[in-house]
Amino acid sequence: MGSRSPYSTNKIKSYLNNIPVSNGVGETTIEDFGIDILDQIEINKGPNSSIYGSGLGGNIVLKTSKNFEKTIKIKSIFKSFNTYQNSISLSRNLNKLNLLLNFEKIKSDGYRDNNTYDNNRLFASVNYEINDNYEIDLIHFYNSADALIPSSLSLENFINNPSSAAFSWRNAEGGEDYNRSLTGLTFNSKKNIYSSSTTFFYKTFNNDENRPFNYLIEDSDSFGFRHIGKFPLNFFDISYGLEYSNENYLFSTWDEYGSMDQSIISQQTQDRKNYNYFLQLDKSFKNSFFTFGIGSNKINYDWVDETESTSLSYNTKTIISPRISYNHNLENISIFGNISHGFSSPNIDETLDENGVVNPDIKPETGWNYELGLIGSTNDNSLSYNLGLYFMDIKNLLVAQRTSFDTFTGVNAGRTTHPGLEVTINFPLYRSENLSITSSNNFSKYWYTFKDFNNRGIDYSQNKLTGVPNQTKFSKIKINLKNYLAQISFQNVGKIPMNDSNELFTDSYSVFDLKLSKLYSIKNFGINISTGINNLFDKRYASGIVINARGFGGRDPRFYYPGLPRNYYLSLSIII
Repeated sequence: MGSRSPYSTNKIKSYLNNIPVSNGVGETTIEDFGIDILDQIEINKGPNSSIYGSGLGGNIVLKTSKNFEKTIKIKSIFKSFNTYQNSISLSRNLNKLNLLLNFEKIKSDGYRDNNTYDNNRLFASVNYEINDNYEIDLIHFYNSADALIPSSLSLENFINNPSSAAFSWRNAEGGEDYNRSLTGLTFNSKKNIYSSSTTFFYKTFNNDENRPFNYLIEDSDSFGFRHIGKFPLNFFDISYGLEYSNENYLFSTWDEYGSMDQSIISQQTQDRKNYNYFLQLDKSFKNSFFTFGIGSNKINYDWVDETESTSLSYNTKTIISPRISYNHNLENISIFGNISHGFSSPNIDETLDENGVVNPDIKPETGWNYELGLIGSTNDNSLSYNLGLYFMDIKNLLVAQRTSFDTFTGVNAGRTTHPGLEVTINFPLYRSENLSITSSNNFSKYWYTFKDFNNRGIDYSQNKLTGVPNQTKFSKIKINLKNYLAQISFQNVGKIPMNDSNELFTDSYSVFDLKLSKLYSIKNFGINISTGINNLFDKRYASGIVINARGFGGRDPRFYYPGLPRNYYLSLSIII
C-alpha cells in the first residue's frame, strides 16, 4: 500500500486461528508470534476476503499446529551480536484431550547502540473433543518484551556510522517495556451438512515507553466474539458470520518519568467498537469456481481528553464492501479474476491532529481492486508459474506526516492508484536419484501514484507514492543431497521515494543469504543442525525508512533504519 504508519504492521488485519490479533484499527506486531507454534500461514493480498474484514491491505491468517502427538521439541539458535533464541515445545494426546505448550526466550545485545532486546513468550493450547460433532479449543498467548530503541538515522550517520543510535534516544536510554496477552475460547461444531465456529476472546496490552521528549504509558484491553457458519443451499455453498470487538485504550504522556517533579502532559482515552457482518456464496462448476461475497463494516470511536476536559465521538458510516471472483480451470492452467471493495480505518496517530486533538475530518480509506491472472504448470509439474496483474483505486489514502519531533499524524491523500505486476516461477535445474537442484523466483513491479493530493497548498499529484519501491525481486536455489540441504537466496529492492515531493529516494540494494543444514535420525531422536550467513557480501542498506522525516533544532532529518551487516547463525533442533 505504501505511505503507511511508520510503526508496526498497519492496515493488514491478522488472525490467530479464528481470533483477531490486530487491535481495533488493524495494527499488528506480527513478530510477537513465534514460528514454532504455527502450522500454516495464509496471506490474502488486498480486499479479497469477505470473511476476514475486507481490509485494503489484506490479511494474514495464522493457524496453530493441530499435531498433538506425544513429542518434545527443543530448539536453540545462536546468532551474531550476542543473540540467542531458545524454545521448548511439549505436546500430548490424552484420549479426547489434546495439549500443546510452547515457551520461547530471545535475548540480544543488538547490532546498534541502545539496541538490547529481551523477549519471553508463552503459548498454551487445549483441545477437547466432546464427541464426533463438537469440540472446544482454548488458547492463551502471553508475550513480554523489554527493548531499547536506537531509532532512525540521518544520511550522514547511516553512511558513516550505521551502528550508532539517534543521539536523543541514546542519551535518554529510550526504550519500551510491554506486555501483551490473548485468550480465546472456540466452540466448533459439525453436524450433517452444517458447520460453525464461535470464538470469544479477550486481549490486553500494556506499554511503558521512555522517549527523549516525554514518557508514554499505554494501556488497552479488548473483548469480542466472532462467529462463522457454513452450509450448502441449492446451488451454492454459503458462509456467513459476524465479528464484534470493543477496545478500551488509554494513553498518557509524562515529563521526566521517575523524577520528583514528574507531571502529566496529557491523558486521553478512546473507546473503539468494530462491527463486521459478512456473507459469501461459493459455487463449483465442472471446470470453474465462482465466489460472491459482501461485508458490512462500521467503526465507532468515543474520545476523551481528560487533561482538557473535552470529548468527541468519531463514527464512520456503514461501509459496504462487495467482492466477486471467478476461476476457470483448463488442463494445466487456471485463469482467475476478481473485483473487490475494501476499506481501512485510521490508527490512533492518524485520528489526531498536530496538537494531539481528534481530527473529525479524517476519513477511512476506501477503494476498489481489480485483478486478473493465471496459474499453471507443465505436464509433469516440474515447472510452475503464477502471473497476476492488479489495479487498486483508493480514495482518502492516509499518509503519515511528521509534524514535530518524533510525532506523526495522518492526512487523507485524495485519490491514489496502485497498479502492479507479480510473477512467480519455480523450476528444476537438475534432478537425479540422490540430488535435486531447484530454483524459486518472484518478481514484482509497482507503479503506485498520487493522482489527486494537495497538502498545505503543495500539489503532489502525479508523484510516485511514498514508501513504495519501484520493484522487488527474490530468487532462491535449493540443493538437496540425501539428508543435506544447501540454500542460497537473493533479494533485490528498488528505489523508494522517501517524501511526498519525490525529492529524495533510497538506493536500490541486493542482499544474498546462505544456509546449510543436515538432518539426523538416531533411534527416537530427530536432529536438525543448520548454519548460515545473512547478507553474505556485507551490503549496506536501509531495511526501513521513516517517510516524510523532518529535521529539528538544526539537525538533519532521520530517514534511515540500517539493515544488519554480514551476520551468522547456528541452529540446533531436537525432536523426541
